[in-house]
Amino acid sequence: MTPSDEQPDRSVNDSELSFSALEERDTLVQAFRDFVDAELAKPGLNNISEVVAEFSRRVTFLTKHFDVDHLTDDLAAQLLALSDAKMAELALDAVDSEAGRDRLARYLNSQPYPHYETDPNNRDLVIRIEENGSRVLGHFVNEHFVAVNNER
Repeated sequence: MTPSDEQPDRSVNDSELSFSALEERDTLVQAFRDFVDAELAKPGLNNISEVVAEFSRRVTFLTKHFDVDHLTDDLAAQLLALSDAKMAELALDAVDSEAGRDRLARYLNSQPYPHYETDPNNRDLVIRIEENGSRVLGHFVNEHFVAVNNER
């Protein structure tokens, strides 16, 4: 058996994906190093586990709210500038956007049935959506859903 027989054939796309993944990993590793250096240089901060946890929290936040491809320019600077107040501001700005509304809709649809949505014709009523797709118009009375047809 020749060495080439032992290696599976890889397409050009696989090698490009691998190269891209390596570039992203290198960027993340460099950002981690820069972040740790900057954080440990602050007076009174010498607990590496807290710095690692903070790095992880900030990277998780950025990847949830932004396209990863746009984060690779200067990730360490973005992470260092990301305070709790800035994260709250970015998260609130993201809510009132098309992407935020889509994210909310996906989350609400992932919840157990029944689902509820407001009636577009009457803001005082809601529509209960059952798992089978049936829709019932009604409102809540003392935390219980009451169908409009049943209350008269």
